[in-house]
Amino acid sequence: MNTGWSRSQVIRGTSPVRELQLYAPDYHAMHDLPMNEYTVRLPLNLPLYAVALLAVLVLRIGWRYVTYLRSGLRAIPTTGHSAPLLSLVTAVRFIQDSQQLIAKGYDTVREMQLSIPIAHLLRRVAQHRGGLYKIPLLAYWIVVATDTQAVEDIRRAPPGVLSFKIAQDIFLQSAYTAGPQVVRDKYHVDLIRTHLTRNLAAHLSHMHDEMLVAFDGVVPRGRDWRAYDAGEVLSRVVSQMSNRVFVGEPLCRDPAYLALLGRFSSEFVKSVIIMKACPEWLKPLAARFFAGGLACARELVPHLLPLIEARRAALRSSEKSDAVSENEEYNDALQWCMEAAAGEDRRPENIALRLLWINFGAIHSTTVTLVFATYHLAAHPEYADVLRDEVEEALAAEGWTKAGLNKMRKADSFLKEVLRLNPPGIWAMQRYALQPFTFSNGQTVPAGTMLACPALALHTDDAYYAAPANTFDPWRHSDASAENGEAHKNMLVTTRPDYIPFGHGADACPGRFFAASQLKMLLAHIVRTYDVRFANGRRMPPRQFTAGVCLPGKADIEFRRRA
Repeated sequence: MNTGWSRSQVIRGTSPVRELQLYAPDYHAMHDLPMNEYTVRLPLNLPLYAVALLAVLVLRIGWRYVTYLRSGLRAIPTTGHSAPLLSLVTAVRFIQDSQQLIAKGYDTVREMQLSIPIAHLLRRVAQHRGGLYKIPLLAYWIVVATDTQAVEDIRRAPPGVLSFKIAQDIFLQSAYTAGPQVVRDKYHVDLIRTHLTRNLAAHLSHMHDEMLVAFDGVVPRGRDWRAYDAGEVLSRVVSQMSNRVFVGEPLCRDPAYLALLGRFSSEFVKSVIIMKACPEWLKPLAARFFAGGLACARELVPHLLPLIEARRAALRSSEKSDAVSENEEYNDALQWCMEAAAGEDRRPENIALRLLWINFGAIHSTTVTLVFATYHLAAHPEYADVLRDEVEEALAAEGWTKAGLNKMRKADSFLKEVLRLNPPGIWAMQRYALQPFTFSNGQTVPAGTMLACPALALHTDDAYYAAPANTFDPWRHSDASAENGEAHKNMLVTTRPDYIPFGHGADACPGRFFAASQLKMLLAHIVRTYDVRFANGRRMPPRQFTAGVCLPGKADIEFRRRA
């Protein structure tokens, strides 16, 4: 069976060389393209480590330069440095402050308007704004397309030309952080698109019940102000609430289970960064030491195994193969994975890995958005008053139902504005060019190019949003709906070329409907139940932009239960 992993040649010899058996991922092979073999030697004599590391660095720089010369990207302007060693410096800078580099490329034309002749400016406009620039990253060069027409060009490109799946595998280093089976068959993504969205209305009552239990567990009842780490408290609530839908109770309330989900997120992100820093031939070895996410999957098995065995036993005793699925008790992500898995994917550790990926996609972005939303409430209590009036009216009419959430237009606008200015991923529309691709403006990128669009830069451009576009206006989108009568075009879940936190088009985030319902429910509960403020009179902490991710600064929030 072709698994998409090419076995290295085994090297035998006397000390200090140990026999190795490594497997190297080949994304092209995993997508039915040819594989290559190569040899790896590992020196085990400790005094040789320094020499080996130096050799790795030299080879890394040399290979980086060779691939750059062969990439066909030299004609595209660079943000940062293009030279081999200096491009690595830029790549490290990107990890520390991603948005600064992205914004620098995006705003190049504006900066030049003050100092260069108009003819030269027009030439540079063609290159940048409405065009392309590139940034060196640790693992590859990424070409950034900078306007809404480019977003549309990418959306319309067929997957045989610009591949979202391969781009995600490279971006997340999936072959090392998840394994070849996840690369080859992402059935868990299809489950989110179909089963989770289709069953969302039926799960709202369970989500609401679990939200109440979770909040009571982390923010005890009382009329006194009490300070909490916003990230820790809200992450726990989101995780517990989500897992009521993913695995059901009582496991969704198990502290050890929830802690393991949190550890997976940090281990996974760390593994991705480390894998990107390694040259391709070293990644199989590095994955053995830094694949913490896969270790989390093995640790998750004891939590899931009793459920898996009980459900399989019930299925065997049933006359109909779909009897368990029709039972509401088992209508959760665990059951969906068990039914969709085939072959090796039916093993408990592989089902556990799929659940971890589902949790990572659901919990991280939702928690980040909720923390930012709570910060805005703490900084501007007047927002809570407006939201509270709308929430009470909607609940009085429809209760905690889909119809009730749909009536919360201002809550939707508030959350969309939070997400517009604080997208968890400041990249969007990632694609891998399988063939040369030409944009509408005539610029072409060669095959093998990684593409992306700068979400935050587009979201804060005065050309697309009423000035000042970089200012938080909680009712921006509900007011627009009232003016043009097209509420659906201004909703949190509706993607547009100038609003891409979920991507845009057929490959837009399939879990955004679940996330939007969850966020509106959480926001409604917070404004109804608590007063919030920053502890010690602090203000909203600055955002952090790390490795292409937008994160809220750390801050304590004080909660006080309302009468």
